[in-house]
Amino acid sequence: MVIFFSCEMKFPEDWQQPSWHLPINFPIQDETYFFSALVDSNTIYLDSDSTLIILFREDTLKGPNGELVGIDSTFNSYFRIDGLTSPNIEGIEINPIEIEGFDTSFSATMNLNDFGEDFTTANCFPDVILNDMQPISNNFSETIYDANEIELFNSIDSITVIDGLLSVFVFNEFPFEITALKIDMFTANEPIWQVEINNIGENESESRSRPISEVQPLSLKESIYFHYEIIIESQIGNDVCFPGTGWDLNGDFSRSLLVNFDLNFQEIGTIAGNIVEIPYEQDYQVIIPNPNDIWLSGGLLSYGDSINQLNLGLSNNLFTELEIGLKIIELFEFNDSNQNWSESFDWNVALEKGNSREYIISLENSILRPENSENDTLKHLNLIFSGLIPSQDIELNPNISYSFLVDTVLIKPIQLDYINAIFQKMNFASPSIEINDVPEGFEGFSFADVTLDLNIYNQIGVPVNLDMFLAGINDGDTTYVPLKDSIFSPLFVDGYQVGDIVHSNIKMTGTHQYSTWYNNYGVVRQDTILLESSFLDLMNFAPEEIIVGGVTELNGSGTLALNTFVWGDFELKLPLKFKFEEELNIVPLFTTELNPINDESKQQIDNGLVSANLHVNIENHSALAMTLSLLVSTEENYFPHYLDKLISGSLVTNQTIIENNSENDFNLLSSLNIARIEVETLSEDESRALRVIFRDQNLNIVFWVGRIADIIIPEAEDVNSVTGHVIKSGYGEDIIKLSVEKMEWLTTGEKRYSRPMIEFIGTGENPRTLRSTDYLKISSYISIVLDTGGI
Repeated sequence: MVIFFSCEMKFPEDWQQPSWHLPINFPIQDETYFFSALVDSNTIYLDSDSTLIILFREDTLKGPNGELVGIDSTFNSYFRIDGLTSPNIEGIEINPIEIEGFDTSFSATMNLNDFGEDFTTANCFPDVILNDMQPISNNFSETIYDANEIELFNSIDSITVIDGLLSVFVFNEFPFEITALKIDMFTANEPIWQVEINNIGENESESRSRPISEVQPLSLKESIYFHYEIIIESQIGNDVCFPGTGWDLNGDFSRSLLVNFDLNFQEIGTIAGNIVEIPYEQDYQVIIPNPNDIWLSGGLLSYGDSINQLNLGLSNNLFTELEIGLKIIELFEFNDSNQNWSESFDWNVALEKGNSREYIISLENSILRPENSENDTLKHLNLIFSGLIPSQDIELNPNISYSFLVDTVLIKPIQLDYINAIFQKMNFASPSIEINDVPEGFEGFSFADVTLDLNIYNQIGVPVNLDMFLAGINDGDTTYVPLKDSIFSPLFVDGYQVGDIVHSNIKMTGTHQYSTWYNNYGVVRQDTILLESSFLDLMNFAPEEIIVGGVTELNGSGTLALNTFVWGDFELKLPLKFKFEEELNIVPLFTTELNPINDESKQQIDNGLVSANLHVNIENHSALAMTLSLLVSTEENYFPHYLDKLISGSLVTNQTIIENNSENDFNLLSSLNIARIEVETLSEDESRALRVIFRDQNLNIVFWVGRIADIIIPEAEDVNSVTGHVIKSGYGEDIIKLSVEKMEWLTTGEKRYSRPMIEFIGTGENPRTLRSTDYLKISSYISIVLDTGGI
């Protein structure tokens, strides 16, 4: 039996590779952000319960056992100011005038070739050349001085020489006689010397001079003009010379007539001209000694013979009369028209030349006070000496010095009928409080609690007014909260004795000021004042600096007793307990670097990606609810907390937005050559940015910042409603599906950087307190599923 089996085999046209889904996880962020990072060594501290507080304490005013502030043994002499330094005041000094290049010598020469013939062939000079020869003349000038180099003068009319010599030397090398040489000298068309020398034979010399003396002075302009004339009459030579007779030159054809002028000016007598204007002003500060820490601010100068005087010695050795003025900036006289002490002290005198004078200037019945404000301390007397030599036509001797001298300035003791005084130690001029290291965007909150506690202990029996302020400074703007009150004083009329101590306490809370006076038996007075400007308003001004300052003034009649003092202390305490009235953003400074992936891994993800999810786990150990935005960027140093405020347009269009939110970001972007900003918004919420692209002038992408996801984080699970402290952390987790675009951001061969942007949700009227133990822990990773069939 034969059995056959058969089957038909069909091969598939395309082989199908088996595939399965491969899950892969990779981390994004695992960071814990503690609020203790706000603590610094200057102003922000930890309270005993770990609450963050701003604390400033100052004990500048000491008691009797420390640095004394008050009326001590030096106060008896305070109405009299002795030992004022006599200043040395510089005057006017004009040194002798030096005129450069005044003496001069020069020559004028006439050579054989000047006769217009070539004498080398015949080797003789024909006498026929001299027949009916016309006189030879020439003119030239010589600058004697440059008027512009003499700085004291605007212009010079003339310089008079009183010692010197004008001389002329003539030497004739020609073989014939010079019949006459005439020389005329002029300055500004005025003749100064005329010379005529006759019959100068061959190889003969002649000289003439004109002495200059006080009897025969010479007045010169800037230049001297010279005119000379040479006369040679017909003569018959002794030698044969074609075409007749003449003089044999014996091969010497360089013969000449030399005329040398020598102007020697030994001494200048005067310079006449128009001098420049010469102003004079000398300032001098005379230190006013102040005993201890009490500073004079003014007073009325008493009448008296040996007090309140200024002795002044002046000498005028100039070439003209001088008007001298003296002002004392801090001295005022009574103005009858205005009926007040507003007339500035101004003394003037005209001192004729060649004279010295002594002046006694009375300062009595004048008010001594600072120039600008009567409340300033008076530390100096400012003396201003002034004068003016006007521009004028004058004649002066340049060989001597001219001067104006302040020979003596003697300030007699100052005696005051009454004084105005500032107790310097009562100014409470405290160091400024700077809140440093606050993350950008940490504004828009309201403090819920603030206290200033001020204690003043007073032994001085005079009513004292306290005029202080607290000032907050932010970006050049200042807001003030006044602190005004009268301090309890142990007045004699109330039965107190010297040395009794009374105590004033002033407390300021957010809106009220509480004042309490104490004596040895208890409370004397209590007042409550509603502050004109809320103390909380000052703190909620978000100041960069807090300044506590002001003055205290003695005001009214009382007893100034020796060895009575004022001292005290104050404390400013600001718990970081506040309200968020609206959302605010902060971005921590810590950056997470996302490592790039290799090209092979990226290609596998691109080809086989099935899904991608962002997994976020959060522990919130703070009393603040918030929205956390995970940001990714190609730029490590720029994660703006105001990302959602930027608009599409030029960098300049966004300048106000950037500068209102950051002090340095606009300069950073400018340094990166950013020209345009392009904002891509979320499809479901156009008020929030998906990605912000920063381009240069050529629209090339420089970098971008993108939002991976927003995660809503509830506040801690259990919060103390009174203190605002966290009892139990809150936890949250979320899984967010990532788009292909966002996966492209994260799966790249280039570096990426990540930071969280935290948007705090408003607390309403419920205050929240920050403690050093509060933190926010964020863990995140991305899970992706790849289809191996696509790899």
